[in-house]
Amino acid sequence: MKRTSVPRSKVAPMRCLTLTAPHSLVLTDRPRPQPAEDEVLLQVSHCALCRTDAKMWQQGHRDLLLPRVLGHEFCGSAVGTGRRFVVWPGRACGQCDDCLQGRENLCPSMRILGFHRDGGLAEFVTVPASALIPISDDLDPAVACLAEPLACSLNGLARVRVQEGERVLIVGGGTLGILLALGAVSRGARVCVVDRNPSKLHRSRILRQGMGIEGAVEVSGPPRFHAAFNAAPGALILPAALSMLRPGGRLC
Repeated sequence: MKRTSVPRSKVAPMRCLTLTAPHSLVLTDRPRPQPAEDEVLLQVSHCALCRTDAKMWQQGHRDLLLPRVLGHEFCGSAVGTGRRFVVWPGRACGQCDDCLQGRENLCPSMRILGFHRDGGLAEFVTVPASALIPISDDLDPAVACLAEPLACSLNGLARVRVQEGERVLIVGGGTLGILLALGAVSRGARVCVVDRNPSKLHRSRILRQGMGIEGAVEVSGPPRFHAAFNAAPGALILPAALSMLRPGGRLC
């Protein structure tokens, strides 16, 4: 990783990690951003990385304009008040048919922090005030910055309607898979996490054992799961997960 500098203005500088091209993350100094009337300046404390960030670093993205500061899973404190927040990274128009039906994720005008505009891999970032979700002072920020993938997990569990006593298969033992597993356990389900990489399963072993979550490199036998979740890449996951579902099973 290399470091460069940009000319400093009268605005206080900050450091950020900027993706300038695939496989090129540059640590730079740039002026601290100034919030618009409906925005808040957030001092970032923690920013998580997900597979989407890794994909953009590896190969870019069709709609990604470089240079860009990545990072859409982050938390921090508002400059001036010190209040702590996590951030909903999307900003929809609020007026189209999808938005009016509560499906903002399908809004054709959706703009995402860390993708359409600079994100959380910086000391400071401007965030729409409507995207701020307050958190308590005693919540560990290393956990709080995972609020966005946790919300995705809880949304999936709700849509699939996981019930107490059901058997749930989760394909993928990374962060998202573990969050799905914890959410399913909180609903009273019996959970099995599958990952072809034994080291991933080993890293979560103590946590899974304490929560009663099974772990396996693969599963076999007759279909026995009421619901399955895909938390890993790969085109073959879909038919494999479908084959493990009982009649009437649900797949997310």
